[in-house]
Parts: sequence; structure tokens; C-alpha cells
Amino acid sequence: MTTPRFHPDRALRLAPATASDFPALATLFGALHAHNATLDPLFALADGWCDLLRRHFEQTQQSGSALWLLAWEGERPVGLLLVEPHLDSPLFRHRRWAELAAIYLTPDQRGSGLGERLVAEACRWAAEQGFDRLQLYVTRRNQRARAFYRKLGFRPVQEVWRLSLTPTAAPAPLPAAASAFDLASVDLVESGHHHLFMAQERGEVTVEEHRQRAEAATSAIRCGIITASDTRTPATDRSGQLIRERLTAAGHLVVRYEVVPDDPTTIATLVQELAAAGCQLVIINGGTGLAKRDSTIDAVERLLEKRLPGFGELFRMLSFAQIGPAAMLSRATAGVISETLLFALPGSPQAVELALDRLILPELRHLVWEVSHH
Repeated sequence: MTTPRFHPDRALRLAPATASDFPALATLFGALHAHNATLDPLFALADGWCDLLRRHFEQTQQSGSALWLLAWEGERPVGLLLVEPHLDSPLFRHRRWAELAAIYLTPDQRGSGLGERLVAEACRWAAEQGFDRLQLYVTRRNQRARAFYRKLGFRPVQEVWRLSLTPTAAPAPLPAAASAFDLASVDLVESGHHHLFMAQERGEVTVEEHRQRAEAATSAIRCGIITASDTRTPATDRSGQLIRERLTAAGHLVVRYEVVPDDPTTIATLVQELAAAGCQLVIINGGTGLAKRDSTIDAVERLLEKRLPGFGELFRMLSFAQIGPAAMLSRATAGVISETLLFALPGSPQAVELALDRLILPELRHLVWEVSHH
């Protein structure tokens, strides 16, 4: 799908929604779903929906895991856009996409070009987060919306068919809520016109379910790579190249890559720069051994606010299976600086592949979600 073209209306202002904007946001969201309910009564919002929406907005707005955009005509809110990540079942290979979860214009703005502007913003945000497609759900009876999206290049790829039944038993009770809602465990629920991330009433959550929810709420991760070496250059740095290749193939964004001397002050300064610039992940390779010039661990350990000892333990266990007792010479470590994950790896390509393929990449979205939400 190509990004729609539009002609901006200078009288309208688009801006990310802030906490003080929530009343306007909720008004537009309620109007959207009131309209959906006229098309199908089963799409009516539940009691207490506004409190749920507020909590979900606060969570995703603070973490940056969703795009909440409002259109303003002066002081009047006239348009709403919500775009969120979607994660399908692990049974499917292509299971991640950006979901256009809500888009609404006040009646006087329909046909003004504002709808095209909002969809263009959705496409821009989704592409910047590393998604290869934008999807949405449209009620079959909403012919105006169907024509609008078709004009912008969307095409129907699936239908939802319904058969009404007469229940012969009472529905099974929902899981008992420990408090009322567990906002740390988000899930996807049908909201009629679109999908929407909302809090699910608390129940038993397995590790895999927790991981899937974290993955769904985490988009492309901003990464920095540091090679600590007195001898390598960007042209000869096979380990740095491997890290870049693995991260890019997994859908993440490498925003900076540097080869620096094995000097603790230089390494520490660069790590702090990357964390301050918003990198969610920094991987250092090289300088983790016992030689006098191996200074990576000495540089980063004093920066770590929380340590992840399990990483070093597991890495050395896996290394032992490959190289035997020499695995104990590695001081590979990991931890957190503010909201930045840091991994310090040995400089060999074999060690880098082992750490990325067996430990870091399988849990990376889960780890980033944990760091940014707790």
C-alpha cells in the first residue's frame, strides 16, 4: 500500500494527544463507537469503558507504543487517530502489523481532506516503527468508510462471518479480578469497528502469554552498536556487522554504530550518549576478557542501575558447551541504564552469534517492554 497523498488544511492542527487532552479524546472515541453501534448493536461500548480507555491511554502514551493523534480546529477537537501494534498467533509466520485501531472525524470535517491526513500520519508512523503493512476492520454496513479506504489503496483481504445462536447454558464466568484490571497484561479485544488494545480482566497468565503481550506492545527497537577494539575498523569488524545484520533482520532500527578504542572513558561516554539519545538497546562487543586492555566491563558496570546476572550465567553455560572451560574467561554482562538495555559481549563472531541467537533476540521485545513499563 502506498502512502496517501493529501493537501493540508492550514486551519487544522494535528498534535499528539497529551494527558490534558483525554476528555477530548474520550468524546471523539465515544462518538465513533456510538456510530458503530447504529450499524450493529453488538458494537456498543461496555459500562466503564471510559476508565479503561484512560488507563490504556496513559500506559501506551507514556511508553510511546502507540500513536494517539488529535486534530484541532482552534480549540475544538475534530479528529482522532489511534494506531497500535498487532501480534497474531505464533502459529503464523507474518504475524506483526500496525493496526489502525480508531479513526474518527466530526461530521462537519468529512470530505475536507482531514481523513486523508490522518491516514497518511498512520502510514508514516507505522513505517517508522518498522511495520510492513497497516490493517483495519470496517463494518460491512459502513459503505462510506469502505469507499474511503478503497480510494486510499486499502483492499479487503478477509471477512468476518457471524451466525446468531440461542444459548442453552449460562456463559462461563470471566476470570476473577485480583484488583479490577491488570494493565501490565494488555490483550487484543474486538471493539466493533476495529481492534483495540485494552486491559483484560486479570486471570492466570503464562510466561508465553506475557511474552506475546509484551511483543504486541513493542514496535521496532532503537539500537546502538559499539565495537571496543584497538585493532578493528568498520571494514574489518565482522562482529559489529553481524550484530547489525541480526538486529535489522529482526525488524529493529540501528541508529548508531561506532568502533572505538578499548578505553573505559571513551566507552562509558559513548554508552551514556546513546542512552540519552533514546536508544532502547546498546550492544558492546569486545573487551570483556581478562587482558589488561580489556576494559569494557570496568567501563559499564559503574553505569548500570540494575544488573541482569542471568544473562552472563546463561551465556557462559552455553559457551561451555562450545569451547569448554575457557568459557569462564568471559565477563559478559548485561543490565539497565535508565530505560536502556545494555549487553556487553565478547568480540568473537561465534560469541556474538551465540548471544544474539540464543539469548538476546528471542527475549528482546519482552525485555524492552519490561524496562519501559516497570
